Amino acid sequence: MTDRFLKTLTGASLVMGTVAAAYYAREGLTLSHYDAKAHLVVARRILDSLTPEYSQIGAVWLPLPHILNLLPVQIDAFYRTGAAGVAIWALSNRAGPEAALGPRGVLHMDIGFPPDVAPVTGRQGGVSISPDGHALNQRGS
Repeated sequence: MTDRFLKTLTGASLVMGTVAAAYYAREGLTLSHYDAKAHLVVARRILDSLTPEYSQIGAVWLPLPHILNLLPVQIDAFYRTGAAGVAIWALSNRAGPEAALGPRGVLHMDIGFPPDVAPVTGRQGGVSISPDGHALNQRGS
């Protein structure tokens, strides 16, 4: 892929993302999914609750989105409209396809069994156990 193509693709993704965010905001759908509101609630309660502390982050989701939204959600307008989450999304996606594809323009994911782990069954899904019995891997079909 050429540098010009990646920049064009990045620009197009930014424009499309901005249009989509504006549309959802205008229609009042920014917080229409329950998890969207729940992520903002988790981020806000770290500092704004009866017992404000780090343990308010919880254990269901990874903590990074809540830490990034920690300060923006303290502004009531950002919290109630979902603008805090949209801003974090926009900043994290501003690099676009260039960042995702890497220097060679190739996205590579290595998905497989950990070292020294062999599948228990030959089916499409199954469980595998390491030889020492300390690692377990489950693969769905």
